[in-house]
Amino acid sequence: MEKMSAGKKAHLYALMAWNDISKEEALKTVNETEYADLNGKTWAESSVEASIDGLRKQFGLPEGISPESDFSAHKLEGTDVDYVKVVGIVVDIHDKWVRDNAKKYDRGNEEKSDKNLFQHTPTALIGLDEVAKDLMFLAPFLEEMGLDVGTMKLETYGSFVPSEKFAQAYQRYVDKYMEKNNIHSSEELEDHVKDCINGGYAPLAGESELNVKRREYMMKKLPKLLEVIKAKNAQQLGNLPSQSQPE
Repeated sequence: MEKMSAGKKAHLYALMAWNDISKEEALKTVNETEYADLNGKTWAESSVEASIDGLRKQFGLPEGISPESDFSAHKLEGTDVDYVKVVGIVVDIHDKWVRDNAKKYDRGNEEKSDKNLFQHTPTALIGLDEVAKDLMFLAPFLEEMGLDVGTMKLETYGSFVPSEKFAQAYQRYVDKYMEKNNIHSSEELEDHVKDCINGGYAPLAGESELNVKRREYMMKKLPKLLEVIKAKNAQQLGNLPSQSQPE
């Protein structure tokens, strides 16, 4: 795994996270597959490319850099600013997923849809565990650049565990988001989510049939959606008071 390119490692993580296969099987698949053919097995290329685009945008990496390039020449110092930039890349990765996946608003059964609909809201509302799924694609490149953002569990159904420094940077981002949007109560959270659905969150916009149906579905499921959002980011959102409660 040490000699594997960061791009291949990102696809490896996708196999380990989303497929019922062991680490050994995932390694065998990635090692025996040309990079150009990996997306057919992982369906992760869009997020990998979004990671590269984010590195160019936030850290000034050259236009010619690709997932198979050597990133070790672009060293980072691990400052707070570096982690703020990483959160910015993760926001872009998540926003792209929301734009590209209007079809996934309805998962085929009501229980699964209720559970996963929160994924279509802004990065600040989805919680660290969900953010880790986007960070997972970026991590191999940052590792080569000397920045620790977390560790992939090397086991079947592995999951990516963010580092403490990244978790702190994400929490600061959420805190600023909540303050900027004046979210201090359950009612204010509800108003904000409604606003996101009705045009305040650009990745949900668009007048295609799927985009319109997604927004209608999100409004229909608003009580459950709010419940899941609070649970996913409990530290910031789970204990919001009601405006009707005395201070």
